[in-house]
Amino acid sequence: GEERSGAIFEKLKKGEELRILLLGDADFRADSVYFTALKTKLEGDYSGKIIFDEAKLPDKAGSLSAYLYLKGEESDKFVPDFIFLSSGNYDEPFTFPYYYELFLRTLVEKYPETAILPFISYKALSQEGYSKDNAMVMQNISSHYGLETLNLAAILAMQEENPVSVLEKPEL
Repeated sequence: GEERSGAIFEKLKKGEELRILLLGDADFRADSVYFTALKTKLEGDYSGKIIFDEAKLPDKAGSLSAYLYLKGEESDKFVPDFIFLSSGNYDEPFTFPYYYELFLRTLVEKYPETAILPFISYKALSQEGYSKDNAMVMQNISSHYGLETLNLAAILAMQEENPVSVLEKPEL
């Protein structure tokens, strides 16, 4: 909760490294536009350094892939200060609640002291994939575990007059 986020900003203020684990599909990578912007902003405002550790899940990873990552040795190499996760775009809506809950429960048990922030993908605005179908389920299950969810689709929808146009590939 709040004391975890306070501790995160304390580390940054003290000039320490902040390790953020990224658990998600191909759009959830350290070199993405929003994580690059976040890193630049936080490192500019504080003297600390942001280190993104990617779980390197498959490009079309679902909740089951993330769960299997947590059960493997790779996830035991360090304890992150913060975990950003995104799931649901490649999960069938019928099985998503089960796999996402399994993944989230395992994550909370494995890293009880780590702050966790689930992201609802901006893809929830698109007709492609399953983000739009799974967004509310993801928010409800996350809430059950006491986690706030960052809804990138809702943020984009508020900032853009025609948010879906941002997702479309430009005509050549």
